[in-house]
Amino acid sequence: MILVTVGNATQGFPRLLDAVDRIAGEGAFGGDAILVQSGHTRDFRPRHCPHQAFFPMEEFIALVHEASLVIAHAGAGTLFHVFGAGKIPVVMRPGAAHRGAAPPRLRPTCPPPRRLARRVPRPTVP
Repeated sequence: MILVTVGNATQGFPRLLDAVDRIAGEGAFGGDAILVQSGHTRDFRPRHCPHQAFFPMEEFIALVHEASLVIAHAGAGTLFHVFGAGKIPVVMRPGAAHRGAAPPRLRPTCPPPRRLARRVPRPTVP
């Protein structure tokens, strides 16, 4: 099972969810079941994968452990559980539109992904 999660951020993440639904319809995930936790993403009406806005925490943790792949937003809580399950997630960071009209001084100070990738060592996969 492939778990797609956008956590509990109030902004939603339609760009990620719509893309997953579209490529699921194109057969990109083969025969793997896909389950989407859509959070506060309004008007998300998938045609190719089941979804639920939220799961109770115990169920979410069990789904993370069960998943063969986790596709997630860059939320700390989600990543905590995914790494705790010994998984390496596919992380899709919300873009500038996600941050809305926040003044530059309030925007995240994390370096761009290309620069960050140079700092984080690649994990050794057995």
